[in-house]
Amino acid sequence: MGVDIFWRRIPEQAVRGLPPKELSDLVPYWFDEDFATLREAGLLVAGEDTCGLVGALFLHGTAGGPHAGLAKWLAAGPPQWDDDHAVGALSADFVRRAADFLAEAPIDDWVVEHREALAAAARSMGYRRPFDDEWCDQVRRDAHELAALFLAAAERGEAVIEKIAA
Repeated sequence: MGVDIFWRRIPEQAVRGLPPKELSDLVPYWFDEDFATLREAGLLVAGEDTCGLVGALFLHGTAGGPHAGLAKWLAAGPPQWDDDHAVGALSADFVRRAADFLAEAPIDDWVVEHREALAAAARSMGYRRPFDDEWCDQVRRDAHELAALFLAAAERGEAVIEKIAA
């Protein structure tokens, strides 16, 4: 079982009103022609087998704190989520708020502090492989990459498309 997640920065006006299929088409998959180019340009972040775990990290890290509500929204995905295409877009306003939170988030500390909770989250998602050091480090790297993507998008007033591939 593998669940991958992709986030792409894009001008908000480019996604406004798009049907889910067209929104999904804007986010390349691992082997698509423009995947590497967009990733190298900092316009795309991809998480292999860390789909819900980055969100779980944010939820555990902010539990009971002032950013818990924002972390819940980040973990849940875009409010206009389309299940058929597994895609949705986060508005530029939400991206700005999330970027402010992520700029201050002690991601490395959270990974250490909540490692057992992340392992439990992986098990609850149906993963059978053990939550080892390599996988834990991948969640940390993906969370840092996502934070950088949101910061760059916020600086430019962009939206972020989120897409899941299973």
